[in-house]
Amino acid sequence: MNEKKRIEYIDAIRGFGILLMLMGHIGFGRKFDYYIHAFHMPLFFFLSGYFYSEASINKTWKDYIERKLKTLILPYGVFGIINYLVWIMLQLRAGNKFGLFNPLLRLISFNHEGLPIAGALWFLTSLFFMDIIYFALNKYSKSMLSLSISVASIALIGCLWTKLIPWRMPYTIDAALVGMGLCHIARLIRKYLPILYNVPNFGSIIFFFIASAMLISVNGYVNMRTGKYANIPLFWIIAVANILAIWNVIRFIYEKWGNNFKHIYSWLEDIGKYSIIYVCINQLDIWAIGVFQKRIEIYFPIEHTLAYQFYTLAILLLVLFIETRIIIETKLRVLIGK
Repeated sequence: MNEKKRIEYIDAIRGFGILLMLMGHIGFGRKFDYYIHAFHMPLFFFLSGYFYSEASINKTWKDYIERKLKTLILPYGVFGIINYLVWIMLQLRAGNKFGLFNPLLRLISFNHEGLPIAGALWFLTSLFFMDIIYFALNKYSKSMLSLSISVASIALIGCLWTKLIPWRMPYTIDAALVGMGLCHIARLIRKYLPILYNVPNFGSIIFFFIASAMLISVNGYVNMRTGKYANIPLFWIIAVANILAIWNVIRFIYEKWGNNFKHIYSWLEDIGKYSIIYVCINQLDIWAIGVFQKRIEIYFPIEHTLAYQFYTLAILLLVLFIETRIIIETKLRVLIGK
């Protein structure tokens, strides 16, 4: 598989992760939410590690931070303010005049909860601080072993933080510490154990899924945003096992039947390539679609079934696709650091 195909294939994995995120935000049930939270956010930190460039260590602090500010913090601020302004208008229209600044304070401080409409924006600040801390560790670690020990220690602190400390770190930095562990695991696997990215047969992949599903049912609820990791060793085993299983399923289908599913893969790759847009505006779109559907239901009552949820998902994906084209093909792409 050449380099270009490899990148497209990884984008499809990221796109699948975004699809799970959208389904979680729409609301496909408590059991669905319980299952995907065990691995779908860890997946994005893991992918950052897979793409980690060894050459980035040689960049200056100024260049590295400027790049991350442009690609992560700029979209966070811009879309955070947009969502906040929409929220303000909704509150004023409803006659609410108190607590209007609370979501803004959350946006610039402890953003694990209380963000206006787009709660998923926490991921951008968390990823930013993960990148900065990991960059520093790489610059000053003398060997891969010392780097690994440092990362493991810091990731453990992130997992234990909400169990031992009654308050969260600002900008969801404690989640960033855990994410750094996932990032480093991906980098180590790619460097030393690439076979795990290429499980030899489909039966092994199915075994991964079954074993992981059983472990998830044993473990408690996991949510990186809120700092919940239940049984910490199980969290790591479940997250990595599921990520590798998803990785290999998508790879398997891509290599065996890629031509038959090329349109689906192309669609997932597009979502993965522009995933930051989906993260920033999907919840605002879900709210708008919900308002439209409520008005329609006045005249045409709709039963809220699983089919209805998939119908909502289809509309959301169409809207996001159109918005993505508008942003990336106009000067608005500056909003996502392009």
